Amino acid sequence: MANSSLLETRLREGFAYFPDDIAGGVWPLLLIALRNKSSDSIEILLKLWKNILPSQGLSREIGYRLKTYAVIYPGTAMNSVINKALSFVQDWEEVIMTKVHIAAAEGGVLDALREQPWAIDELNEYGEAPIHVSIGNNNFEGLEQLIAANADINRQTGFGNTPLMRASYYGRDTMVKKLLGYSESRRCIGQSTAVGQTALHFAVQSGSATCVRLLLEGGASALKLNQLGETPMHRLAWGRQDDQQEIDEIIELLQAHGADIESKNRDGWTPMFWACAKGNVPVLKALVRAGGSLSAISSHRQGILHRAACSNNFDVVHCLAEQDLEDIDPQLRDLSQGETPLGSLTWIFGKYVVPSDPIPTPDQQKDFIKLYFDLLIRALERHMLTLQNIQEAIEDRDPKTTTELLHTLIKRNEASFRQNLVDWYRGFIFYVSDGQWDHLKQAICDEYDETSEKAKKAAVARGKTMADPEMKEFF
Repeated sequence: MANSSLLETRLREGFAYFPDDIAGGVWPLLLIALRNKSSDSIEILLKLWKNILPSQGLSREIGYRLKTYAVIYPGTAMNSVINKALSFVQDWEEVIMTKVHIAAAEGGVLDALREQPWAIDELNEYGEAPIHVSIGNNNFEGLEQLIAANADINRQTGFGNTPLMRASYYGRDTMVKKLLGYSESRRCIGQSTAVGQTALHFAVQSGSATCVRLLLEGGASALKLNQLGETPMHRLAWGRQDDQQEIDEIIELLQAHGADIESKNRDGWTPMFWACAKGNVPVLKALVRAGGSLSAISSHRQGILHRAACSNNFDVVHCLAEQDLEDIDPQLRDLSQGETPLGSLTWIFGKYVVPSDPIPTPDQQKDFIKLYFDLLIRALERHMLTLQNIQEAIEDRDPKTTTELLHTLIKRNEASFRQNLVDWYRGFIFYVSDGQWDHLKQAICDEYDETSEKAKKAAVARGKTMADPEMKEFF
């Protein structure tokens, strides 16, 4: 849905899509195209469903989303297709912006309520009640007046956000404190949206340590998972907080309430993975300072370098280059494509690049290539040193040292899921036990020469571009 060319290809291949289909158990297809700014995909879907939508229509929730994005893309191709889609939303003409909503944003709530008392909890075309509007516009007086007039303090938006979630999202600590002063709000402190986000998830994303502290003191759980299996700490990378002290404090608060800095979501991503994927350098640095591991491996056997290759911000590459990457295996291959981290960077040549994905500049690609080959050459040199030590142990006919060194190689390759090499080195141990020193010596010498040759090729490739043929064997 993010790429119109790929969508057309799938349709030609016989794939069928319907208005009520969802991806990941959560997202309607139209919204995926919307989030990825693909107006062409929306046009394709509307044309595909031209005989369905007039009778079935689109849900109010989709209408709220469409209207929200219409504000973001005024006067663009996106705005045009959004308006076309809005015409199919069920009973959309009944959704209005009341005077109470306007007053919640601009002031004069009491006068508006006297004129339209029925509108106190009504949702406007953005799926918001007046209480949400007052929070979004930082109208503290309006919030107080709405609460005093018995507005529903736990009213949900069309997306399932309560006022407490909304205040947490904006990092408005005075409003969070005000809302938590009511028992009705505190009772729902752990309530979640349709995708499982809680007020604490939003507060962490906002980057407000004060909001995080207030929620934790109010009883919010630092361990509650959203639908992706993510704790609030995973959301830290989604924010734009660049105050290192504030980020450090949030991590400390979460850890003090039981959060695990190495917790993994359904895909095996740690908070560090998200920081790398989002290119959030301040959060990445804070997680490292807090003891977060850079060597974690996801369920799809991707390491931190795989995520850096697809990062939204390649400044993260410079940050990683400054870290201790001793335990990073640059030869780790992911499960889906069997690619090394360098191979992951080949997405830039893809036919179906998502329009919203920023493609790294040639200089940024060069920085990643340099980092990758620096790590690879170091890993190859370390392997050569181990092979040299094995050769010396063989010369001394030292079975104990030889076996220990072979077990070191076995352990390294087990950690990187290279079972063929695990079996290979286990076979060498039988050479030791059988006293076949000459055969073992020859095998180790051959491997040393092969590794040395690979290191030389890596040194050459380090100065090449992704399109050069010298790179392909390292993908």
